[in-house]
Amino acid sequence: MSKRLIRLTEDDLNAIIKESIDEILNLNIDDIIDIRKIPIEELRRCYIDYRLLANSSLYGKILYEPSYVNEAIGDILPADDIVNNIKTKYRLSDDMVVKLEHFHNIGVYVVVAVIGENVELIEKDMHKMGYFLSKYGNIVEIENMHYQVCQFEPHSQYQEDITDIIKNKYDILYHWTPFYNIDNIIENGLIPSHKNSKFNYPPRIYFMEGNSNDGDRIYLGRLLCSANNDSRNNGEYYLLGVNINNLDSDIRFYYDPNSEIGIYCEQSISSDNIEIIEKVKLRRDNIK
Repeated sequence: MSKRLIRLTEDDLNAIIKESIDEILNLNIDDIIDIRKIPIEELRRCYIDYRLLANSSLYGKILYEPSYVNEAIGDILPADDIVNNIKTKYRLSDDMVVKLEHFHNIGVYVVVAVIGENVELIEKDMHKMGYFLSKYGNIVEIENMHYQVCQFEPHSQYQEDITDIIKNKYDILYHWTPFYNIDNIIENGLIPSHKNSKFNYPPRIYFMEGNSNDGDRIYLGRLLCSANNDSRNNGEYYLLGVNINNLDSDIRFYYDPNSEIGIYCEQSISSDNIEIIEKVKLRRDNIK
């Protein structure tokens, strides 16, 4: 069989990269578990107030010990065990709790009956196992029942610390910020925040890897700009370079599970380590 050589232009490569980034950043969790495709008998059976379930305390079982708190990375459970624990305790079907591997990580998705404190109870139990609620799906109504998909991700202390890897690979990381933040950054540096219309993260600072190209960075900037609902947002953003060679040792880096080129930390970074690369007018059209 003869081999055919396929030649890609730089524009072709950028288009492929952008499509991959767009797929991850705009991942619709309602497509991961399509509630409307779950058998109606299962939805009816599981549509209950979880506070009414009889769950007695059992020593040694994480979800049955009210005071249990993870204290070390060794306490985190494999994703399969987390899925099984949630299904067992809340008597959910296989269609209603799944795991999905993103870039660098694994997310767990749970279909929750929107009744009483159900979402809060699931969130509390997932926290016991080292996961936090990062995103909600849309509330879906079927036969007067209301269900919602919830996305959970591991807390940073239960993820791989990649600080040494990143410092060995790069001298700088990149960060986008809208123009109205720049004076505060110059004075106070970068401070962890959780302002984001797409995800519900703990306070973090997000970066792009040092080897990302202009096309990657501009496209991610447009996505961020599109998701920014601040009334001051006019599309003007600064691209910052963060020198990571002389950062304090307590600043630790982790991969972003929702982006192939994403990295984050949860500690503040001094303005001494930050430089302005360029100011850009980002387009907001045609990006959701």
